[in-house]
Amino acid sequence: MYALHSSNNNIATTSSYSIRYFNRVYLPEFDGLVEAAAELPRRFNFAPKTSDLYKTDEERQKGRSALFVAVDTEKKGYVTLEKWITYALGHIAGKLGQLPKDCLNGEGATKEDFVAFIKKAVDKKSPEYRSVLVKPSLWRYRPPRK
Repeated sequence: MYALHSSNNNIATTSSYSIRYFNRVYLPEFDGLVEAAAELPRRFNFAPKTSDLYKTDEERQKGRSALFVAVDTEKKGYVTLEKWITYALGHIAGKLGQLPKDCLNGEGATKEDFVAFIKKAVDKKSPEYRSVLVKPSLWRYRPPRK
C-alpha cells in the first residue's frame, strides 16, 4: 500500500505500493506514487499507459523529475500529501472537459451521439465496447431530458 501519513497519523492511501513516510514522498519514490495514482484511470482508458507517454526509462525519469519539481512548489525536496492532492485535483479538473459524453446515460448525448457510440461499441477492440462491459447496469438508452 502506498501511503502518506498526515500529521495526525491518519493514513491516506493511493494504491498498492508499500512505501511509507511521515507525510513525505521523495523523488526516488515519486514515480511509484504517480503509477499508483494512474492505475484506476488507466483501467477505464482515461489515462495513457506509461509506455505510450515515454519511450525509454530515461525519458520517463526525466518526465517524472520535472513533474516532481512542479508539484514541489516550495522546493523542499519532497512532496507532502497536501501538495499531492492539490496537484491531483488540478490535474483531474483540467481533464474533465476531455471526457467523452456519457452516451449510455443520455447525459448530454443526442440520439445521433448514441447511435454513433453503439456503432463503435460493436467492435470488440474499441474503448466503447470496453466501456459497455464496465457499465452493464447502464445498457438502456435514456433520451436527454428537455
